[in-house]
Amino acid sequence: MFSRKFEVSAFNLTNEEAKKDDNLSIRKKREMYTVEIRKNHREEEIVKRRFNRADDKETNLIWTIEDANEDVRKLRSFVDDCIYRRYTVDELQNCFENVCSGDLYKEHYGVIGLRKILAESEATPIQEVLDSGILGRLLEFLKNDGSPQLQLEATWVIANLATGNSYQTKQLVEKECIPILLRLLYSRYDKIIEQVAWALANIAGDNTYFRDEIITSGGLEVLCQLIHKTESEKLIPDLVWALSSLIRGKERPQYPYIKSAVPALAAVIMKDNLVRDNLPMVKNILWSMVNLTIGGDEVLTFFVQTQIIPRIIECLKSEDKAVLIPALKIIGNLLSGSAVHTNVTLRAGALQGLFAQLRNKSKSVRRECCWALSNVTAGQSYQVGKVVKHPKLVARLIKTAWKDVESVKREAIWVLSSIVRNGKPRHIETILKAGLLDIYAHFINSDDMRIVAVILEGCYYLCGQGEKHFKPNGENLVIVEMEKRGIIRKIEELQRHNSQDIYSKAVQVIDTFFEAEKIFE
Repeated sequence: MFSRKFEVSAFNLTNEEAKKDDNLSIRKKREMYTVEIRKNHREEEIVKRRFNRADDKETNLIWTIEDANEDVRKLRSFVDDCIYRRYTVDELQNCFENVCSGDLYKEHYGVIGLRKILAESEATPIQEVLDSGILGRLLEFLKNDGSPQLQLEATWVIANLATGNSYQTKQLVEKECIPILLRLLYSRYDKIIEQVAWALANIAGDNTYFRDEIITSGGLEVLCQLIHKTESEKLIPDLVWALSSLIRGKERPQYPYIKSAVPALAAVIMKDNLVRDNLPMVKNILWSMVNLTIGGDEVLTFFVQTQIIPRIIECLKSEDKAVLIPALKIIGNLLSGSAVHTNVTLRAGALQGLFAQLRNKSKSVRRECCWALSNVTAGQSYQVGKVVKHPKLVARLIKTAWKDVESVKREAIWVLSSIVRNGKPRHIETILKAGLLDIYAHFINSDDMRIVAVILEGCYYLCGQGEKHFKPNGENLVIVEMEKRGIIRKIEELQRHNSQDIYSKAVQVIDTFFEAEKIFE
């Protein structure tokens, strides 16, 4: 999970400086988690693509009325038969020979056979196809605008070959496959563009080098342009999938290269008719936005300008965890930005959406909610006030800290402790009355060292706030209440803890606010 550390050595550190330091740690750890999930998601999508589309009931023919002369009609009838014919892996060599025959009919027969064998075989013979030496011939088909059906089928073969391992994908790239595919994005046939999009997505998903080559060659810009201008609702999910493949990766592309993806994705998710019945596409868009919003304040500002935040908050109403998790991550990332980004997100209704999901059955959803809220309470005092003033939100956080699973408790306790650090005296008084010290007293001996560390940091700031604001008769009332609950004694005991981090935090509290030899007189 994502533990965060207060700058305990600088009690007077400004809220904005502290929040900036916290967010650097949050973003690095969150990125690692995001990359792993996206990797698993990509593998699922490729499997579905390779096998499910093999039994396509459409003929996939892309002939147009102006092509309807006698020769074309004969070829169309032949191709139609090939498409509905069943091929087996035993016919692979025969397909190779037909592809290289130079006869138009045999070329269609061979390349259609390759496409269907690659899509339908359990042990996909990708290496056998590459070893056959026909890759160059297939790429020639891609360049042949005069035979669009052949071009389509060859592009589909390339898309399936690109689902192989890195060595196999490298063979495609070394044959200059990327620039040839990018040229086909300008095809007048949507079905060709669809296959190109999948081929590019599979290549980009293999490693960041191939992904970056596609981006620097202009692939991302062309995909964004197509998303904006296409009239085909059927094509948009494939374009979105390809675009999302160019955004993700362990090492994200530099923001200037992917900036245009933000308005393109926003344009799609804002249209009800496009997202209503297409959950996979919505997931792709949201996960892409997760990656984009890790990119820093510049990209967050761009998100604000697209006016997409209310739409993301609408996603928090979803009952589907696959939508909720990325939507929560986006909101959390936005709330971790500057004061402006946080304010815009709060005004759009983020707190209401987060509060509603704190009771979700999924612990990962509840954990993400607390993480997002922690980014608010790590901010300016007036932003902390919005959390404290929200009806029932503090009570819900207190209950979560008491009764939830460990990973969620830890996040809830961090939210509450962050209120102590960044809130005003009235905010601190509210959470003290709600029972924060009882939580500290109970969990300070937790086996979860991260919870103990957060509590010790909270105690440090609580004692400091008590010295400043809760000392009416010269006596720190916060410390008095902590002593009643045995918290101070437990902190003194933690000075002997094996963990250097726990030891240091305990010593800091004692050395700063107590004369150690007189504590228990």
